[in-house]
Amino acid sequence: MRNFRLILILGLLIVLMVFVLPAEAKTEVYKWKMISEEVTGDPMTVFAERFADLVEKKSNGRIEIEVFPYGTLGGERDIVELVQMGEIELGSVDYGWVGGFVPQAQVLALQYLWPKDNTAKVMHDVCQNGRAIQLLEEGFRNKGFQLLGVWSSGWMRVTSNVPIHSPKDVKGLKHRVMANPILVKSYNTYGFNAQSLDYGEIYGALQTGLLDSQVQPMYAHLSMGFYEVQDYITNLWNEAFMVTPVVNRDLFDSIPEDLQQILIDSCAELIVPMTNWSFRSNELIGMKIRKAKPTITIYELNDEEIMPFKELAWQEGGPVDTYLKIGGEGAKEILDALLTDIKTAQKQ
Repeated sequence: MRNFRLILILGLLIVLMVFVLPAEAKTEVYKWKMISEEVTGDPMTVFAERFADLVEKKSNGRIEIEVFPYGTLGGERDIVELVQMGEIELGSVDYGWVGGFVPQAQVLALQYLWPKDNTAKVMHDVCQNGRAIQLLEEGFRNKGFQLLGVWSSGWMRVTSNVPIHSPKDVKGLKHRVMANPILVKSYNTYGFNAQSLDYGEIYGALQTGLLDSQVQPMYAHLSMGFYEVQDYITNLWNEAFMVTPVVNRDLFDSIPEDLQQILIDSCAELIVPMTNWSFRSNELIGMKIRKAKPTITIYELNDEEIMPFKELAWQEGGPVDTYLKIGGEGAKEILDALLTDIKTAQKQ
């Protein structure tokens, strides 16, 4: 009888192990959306796709991310707002639009910050090791975001129907910029008539003359066809396009710490390859545009031509002072740290 009882107890334990314990130990799978401000094939969406694959691999399938390119879930401001509200979990967003939500982030919109030489390498070091990026995280968290990192997809370039060599050439041009106070202030300071317009409306506005010029990374001129309705593409060497991937703060805080670290590590792992890939792609894109439209002029300002623009960008009462006024708590500390980070990276 005693043996029978032992056998019965052991049998019950086995049943519990087979049916109860696996149910309790079942791993939760997070299924999230990540929205991008760019179309399929452009760097911000490529980043989002690579990030999603890397996160799923590092988490052993505990996080699954579906990527939505620009135009599928809303305009640029909508994209940032959806992540802030938690309606979308993650966003591949940029410094321009997120700066409207996080005042401190507008430091990345300041002009003539980055060196012409070894730009990508300097950016790698600043974005991976710099103190300024660490300081920015608090500003993002205060506005409902967790900043995962910062990387660059290359220099911004102005398209126009007139050649640009000096500030007098841009005077009065109706010029599209992102809805960011620092960008509006900067381009108005150069002499443009800066205006904000949704990304999807730019082509038609250029075609009909509602806009005279606009500024984008090189790849956007190709993928969105802006070169088709403009005669000149000019690099003023003033502005680098900075990507600021974010996740909703409350969601980030709610997941296990190991998964939080996977999100941060995955972004960090992509900073160097994505920046390098983008800079190389921009060179090839110029060749593609010239082939598609042989009459177009692609020009880069020389050092002498740059100087008047740079002086305007850093003059007293200009964009830098505007940033210090509207940049929120710690704005000066962040700017000073960024300038120091850039100088340190240049020396290295």
